[in-house]
Amino acid sequence: MNNEYYKEQIRQLTEVMEKSTEKKISFFQHLLLVSASIVGIVISLHTTNSECLYIRLVFLVSTGLLSLGALSLAVVLYDFSRIQETLCQVLRTEIQDAMKTDRECKIVSADQRKRTLFLEKTSYILLTLGFVLQITYTGLMAF
Repeated sequence: MNNEYYKEQIRQLTEVMEKSTEKKISFFQHLLLVSASIVGIVISLHTTNSECLYIRLVFLVSTGLLSLGALSLAVVLYDFSRIQETLCQVLRTEIQDAMKTDRECKIVSADQRKRTLFLEKTSYILLTLGFVLQITYTGLMAF
């Protein structure tokens, strides 16, 4: 095996990683749009009738969870969009170092932040709980 083989493998890996990042960004964009729209619809369709305290609390908690889920999705989306810029900065530094020491460039990568992984999982949980509480609220309003 020569260096050309490895360079081709690195190029293919880079293409696959770029496509994967683009798909994730697209997924989170759509999920953010849907969740923010649902929060807006839920708030605007809420009646101002004087219900029992626990029914109002269920509405408040469900709306809060949906809002926090949308906010965490926005942060995750921002972090995913910054991965390419971070990779460019790391690669630029590696190229400069390689030129100074007269060597070939090493393979560089830009990993996801721990915050991104945490908020990604948290947003799924918050949105799911918010939707479940919204269904509970609807059921409580029916009786």
